[in-house]
Amino acid sequence: MKKRKRWMAVLLAAVLAFSFCACAKQGQNGEDGKKGADGQQKEEQEKQEEQKVKIDKDITMYVHVKAGGALDVRARVIAEYLSKELGVNVTVLNVTGSGGATCMTQMQTSPTSEYDLAFAASSVFTATPAFTEAAYSLDDFTPLAAVDVEQFGLFTCPERSGIEDFDGLVEYAKSNEVIYGSGGVGNITHLTQAYLYHTLGMTANTLAHDGAVEGITNCMGGHNIVTMAGLETARGYVESGDVTPVLNFTDEEYTGYEGYTVPSIKEAGANDDNVYESLMAIYCLSSVDEAHAKVLRDALLEVLKDPDCQADLVEVGLIETPEMTTEEMKQYLQKEYETMKKVVEMLQ
Repeated sequence: MKKRKRWMAVLLAAVLAFSFCACAKQGQNGEDGKKGADGQQKEEQEKQEEQKVKIDKDITMYVHVKAGGALDVRARVIAEYLSKELGVNVTVLNVTGSGGATCMTQMQTSPTSEYDLAFAASSVFTATPAFTEAAYSLDDFTPLAAVDVEQFGLFTCPERSGIEDFDGLVEYAKSNEVIYGSGGVGNITHLTQAYLYHTLGMTANTLAHDGAVEGITNCMGGHNIVTMAGLETARGYVESGDVTPVLNFTDEEYTGYEGYTVPSIKEAGANDDNVYESLMAIYCLSSVDEAHAKVLRDALLEVLKDPDCQADLVEVGLIETPEMTTEEMKQYLQKEYETMKKVVEMLQ
């Protein structure tokens, strides 16, 4: 009888323990299920919010150089891929004049849509406003994506000028005025070269041209002694032997041309303010809200990471896409602007 009571007590305890565990497990499953449902609901809500923020209008991409220039050919590649990424038409519009001021002012004052973009060289925010009273400033635009950093060189045609290298240019300048090709007074290629020749004590004057290729052609024709152009823009002319590089505007020698070691501007005796590289970047208007600016930025970054787009950009002269945040681009531009102000003040 005692054994039976003891057995019944053990059985009752087991039943109670099983019931407690089952209840606890059911409660836990219910809580986990609730959390899972809440998480799924939150995820769906976030997706719905993302879907609400989208670019639903066609975009004009403003470019401040004429068709065929380094900026233009890159812009057309990016526009094609961006159109597919966003699902809207992206059209390149070339607006030249006043060192890019005409283009940027038109975009700011009469855009075709609030999501329009500008693909611009850094000079439109640095050299141009430093030299003239521009109707816009960097505060009116938001840098979205860096595309390239263009490096520049100084080129001559030995057949016409008799100059083979930078030492030859120095010797020539001792008894001659240096006629140099540039985009015209106030253009970045004018300011950069004028500062260089001033620093080196050379007497110089500029012959304006419409684009770097025309400047190189003028050099080959003997109309100017030297001209400034992008290292990639001039590559074909160097390889064909039409022009010779005598200097590059970075702080290191350039060995990207077969058979040439191009000295840096620092080796020529210039200072840090003479070093110049151009950031090519894409901007939207600062009036675009952060959510839509993020959509544009993310789409551009996806396009620039696309292997096919990268390959197409390399075909038109891209060297390497720099990884820069919006804030880093602003700092880059501000530093260049301060340098250009010093250059302009010195030249005046």
